[in-house]
Amino acid sequence: FEGLTNARLRELGAQIEPAPGIPEFFEATKRHVAENEAFAAGGISVEHYAVSTGIRPMIEGSCLAPYLDGIWANTFVEEQAPPGYLDHLDMPSTEMPISHIGYGIDNTTKTRAIFEINKGVNKNPSIDVNALMGQDERRVPIRHMIYIADGPSDVPAFSILNTQGGKTLGVYTTEPRNNFSLVKKLQEQGRIQGMAEADYRPGKAAYLWLMDSLDQIAEEIVKARAAAVAEIANPPGHV
Repeated sequence: FEGLTNARLRELGAQIEPAPGIPEFFEATKRHVAENEAFAAGGISVEHYAVSTGIRPMIEGSCLAPYLDGIWANTFVEEQAPPGYLDHLDMPSTEMPISHIGYGIDNTTKTRAIFEINKGVNKNPSIDVNALMGQDERRVPIRHMIYIADGPSDVPAFSILNTQGGKTLGVYTTEPRNNFSLVKKLQEQGRIQGMAEADYRPGKAAYLWLMDSLDQIAEEIVKARAAAVAEIANPPGHV
């Protein structure tokens, strides 16, 4: 498209209409954990990520961006990097029209994003996503994740969370596009654990389901840490 730049895509992203309750819900989850003394004492925190087959610059320009800890989505490049660019990483940004696909994401690469979050690749780039790593060494265990989505491209990600103890919620909309039957089919096939309208305002089904799931995960973490401390042998006493 002539004249289409990443900057223009970010401008268009600012026009995206979020689901009801978004982005306020992101902050509500953080407050929910911070205001619970046991969760706060355990150092538990909440992070939010977008793993999307959409366009990254549009997500970056949306009202969601300030509340996200990371974004996986399709990217575009204005011009290819010249030979030796690694020696000149201070290359100035350009406003040229996009000309190449930079990074593509689909149902398979969505699962890669999950494992990058799981292992902490997004926080420590020196870690290889394919590196052998014990479950206890991983930054965010999959059983502590909640995956919220609405389409067939999310089925592999749903499967990973379902088999490894995570939580999955299928959400649907009625306006401007009704995809209720599609999400209902995912539930009938056992691909999601819960189903709700994509309305994240307090009192709505999605809000209640997610906050309850958040409590379950946080309580599991607190109990696991308490059990680990209890197993530490006391040193010999003095006579």
